[in-house]
Amino acid sequence: MSMPPFSPFHGYPSLFFLFTLDENHATAQKTFPHYGMDTSQQPRGENKITHKNSLFLSWCILLALCFAFVSAVPAAAGPNPAKYDKAIRDMGQLQKSKKRLQREPWEKLAETFLTVYRVEKKWKERSAALFRSAEALDHLARCASNAKDARRSVDRYLQLVRLYPKSSLADDSLCAIAEKMLCQLEQRAARSGYQLRHTPRVGQALAAKARSAYGARELRRAVDRAVEQALADQIASGTACVGQHWTADCSADGAIVLREDETATL
Repeated sequence: MSMPPFSPFHGYPSLFFLFTLDENHATAQKTFPHYGMDTSQQPRGENKITHKNSLFLSWCILLALCFAFVSAVPAAAGPNPAKYDKAIRDMGQLQKSKKRLQREPWEKLAETFLTVYRVEKKWKERSAALFRSAEALDHLARCASNAKDARRSVDRYLQLVRLYPKSSLADDSLCAIAEKMLCQLEQRAARSGYQLRHTPRVGQALAAKARSAYGARELRRAVDRAVEQALADQIASGTACVGQHWTADCSADGAIVLREDETATL
């Protein structure tokens, strides 16, 4: 069985039309003296004018109904800005291109995403543009091995965490910062002759525990306590030797563990 067409005045038809017609009738009589009168005894010219006025009022009522119907329909969520979608495509192509090792393309992408974030203030998902800007700076820091670029990406991730603390992208931002800090720790260990790596679960576990107003500082302390200090303890006890490979992982209960041949719980 087909459903009746939707009406914004469903349930109140008689009340609405009585009110509208009564008001329009009074207005018409005031504006047009012959409105509603018997025009059979009036001159033909006046009868034509009255007929035109009636048509005008009918059109006004029809337009009012159409406007009310359009206003009652909820507005659909708008699509992504075209500039954002294009930048996403450009990022995907850049990751597969030889230019991914160059500084300029990533710098340009980071600025494009940041511009979208600043301009599209009515876009509900504008935090995604801020996240992509930080992500582009992250790629830039990796290819340039520049500490300044690394700090810029961390600052932009933290900006998102501060502005959108309840967003899932805030969690992703903290994970990205944790990954960056873990990679920096692995580089320091490698310079001392120790091979250290980590599983993706480590960054996620550390980020989940770092939800605080201290931002990156809390994450830095978590990385130091959970991984760096654990490796230092293994070296001090003579368990870890130069050239050995160690892996930081996350146990089922959420604890960070460091393992080589034997597993040491942190």
